[in-house]
Amino acid sequence: KGLPVIEVPDLLTSNRTREDYVTIMKDYIRSPDFQNATFDGWERLFLKYWRRQLLKDTGREKYILRDDHGREYYQAWKYYTTTKEQQSRIYCSDGVSCPEKK
Repeated sequence: KGLPVIEVPDLLTSNRTREDYVTIMKDYIRSPDFQNATFDGWERLFLKYWRRQLLKDTGREKYILRDDHGREYYQAWKYYTTTKEQQSRIYCSDGVSCPEKK
């Protein structure tokens, strides 16, 4: 759905040549069916569609951000459980904020 499709009813039983198929494809590309179509199905083939669908299904459409050039960006979340162990964890990569080892 939403992708360009060329229907050839007798595809498997005809004696058409390669040139015949090229002509069929060229005719389709020149037709209004192709020229006036948006082919939104292409978008579904890529991650952009699925990201948007996930945000829509979870009520987070407001987190789809666009820059001045129309490029889309998505806000990300970090999920974790809130246990005392995780709240007391200190990750020190700079060595300054680390408590002294006992």
